[in-house]
Amino acid sequence: MRYPALLNTLLEKLTNCFKGLELKESISGLRDSKTPFLPIAIFDLHQLQIPPTGTRIELRSFAFGESADSSNPSFATIALENNVGHHYTHHFLGDMRGSLKAAGNKPTIVIDEPALLLPYYTTHFGHFTGDCLGAIIALSKLAPTENRKLFFIAPNQYDEIINRYGKQSRLQKIDSQQAFTHNVIFSNACLLPRISPWQNLSLCSQLFWEASSSLPTKPQKVFLTSGRSERIENIEEVISFLRSENVYILNPKNHGFEATLAILRDAQVVISENGSITHNILIGRNKPFYVLSAPGWNQLSASEFAGGGIYNAYKDYLSHDIECRPSKTESHHPFSTSITVDLADLKAIL
Repeated sequence: MRYPALLNTLLEKLTNCFKGLELKESISGLRDSKTPFLPIAIFDLHQLQIPPTGTRIELRSFAFGESADSSNPSFATIALENNVGHHYTHHFLGDMRGSLKAAGNKPTIVIDEPALLLPYYTTHFGHFTGDCLGAIIALSKLAPTENRKLFFIAPNQYDEIINRYGKQSRLQKIDSQQAFTHNVIFSNACLLPRISPWQNLSLCSQLFWEASSSLPTKPQKVFLTSGRSERIENIEEVISFLRSENVYILNPKNHGFEATLAILRDAQVVISENGSITHNILIGRNKPFYVLSAPGWNQLSASEFAGGGIYNAYKDYLSHDIECRPSKTESHHPFSTSITVDLADLKAIL
């Protein structure tokens, strides 16, 4: 009678031994970690299944960020199917509910055409390039249906790029101004997945890796800046100094999107102000670069990481921070802290 008991003990020990060799999902190791992380999905876009019939889907928009173009306001748009919207992180769901509820009283536009829709759109440059641009282009080619167009919202300056790189016959833009002032109701639409920023940025890098510039020569040293003193207090001094060092001053407003990417890709040295302007670097460059930053700008909470830090994490190993003195101007988020740049730090890089 003792043998079964001994055998059971042995089997239990063997079982526990083998259990020690089990493999677990790596994300589980972060459950109790103080390090912010996002459990985001990566989709096999080649195996999308589109339902044979559509349903009612409503697009609601709310102000999001700032825009210097009055004809193209900065906003975010959420697709609601049976009053349910989708986001890749829970951190902003409370804010989104309030914004969507407040937008419910806008006048409506009804579109009866067979449609494909993304769960999220935005005309904010940083979030558009970080969340939407690659997804719109790729899904216009990969979504397996010929009888439905992919309706999209985008900043006006990207219309030509989207139509050229995407499948134009299956793309239909929604007027940005109308999308902002109205709730757009589709009576026959199918919802596509909410692609993560990581997958979207990867798609953008693949799409634009051959981008070209019309500049007669390729600048070897580049400073990427919006030229705003609210970003860098001594910006005029910085630009003057860098020009004296034969550094090309690259303001995306003065170049096309692809030209900006090509200039950043080919330069030997790239220095940039912080903020969503660096998305140009994340998409176009696969070599080291420098970012002028305030101290501690990257010590982010979970919601700050979800809001903007995830983009920078895409090429964290290539980014080198140059710590600059912060100004006393109050910042509304870690990426917009105004700084004063020490010219000696720039000299050391060049």
